[in-house]
Amino acid sequence: MQHMTAGHTPHSQAHTPCAYQCCRHQISLYVHITKLAFAFETLNQRVQQATISDPAASEIVKVELDSSKETPFEMANRIWDLL
Repeated sequence: MQHMTAGHTPHSQAHTPCAYQCCRHQISLYVHITKLAFAFETLNQRVQQATISDPAASEIVKVELDSSKETPFEMANRIWDLL
C-alpha cells in the first residue's frame, strides 16, 4: 500500500499520460510564445544549441550557449537581447 502525504503523489502516478500531455503542452506554449526552441539533445552538454524564429521576417537565428565561456546570467541576457 502506498502512503501519500499532502502535496505528494506516489511514484506510480507521477508519470501518467495526463502529466506527460500537460508537460508537452507547457513546452509547446513556451516555444510558441518566445519563438525559442532548444535542441534537447544538447541540454546536458557544455555547448547548448537553440533556434529563435521570427515568422514576420521569415528568419531563423541559430544560437550556441557555451557554459565554459559565459555565466548563466550572461547567457540569459544574450537570449533576451535576441528575443
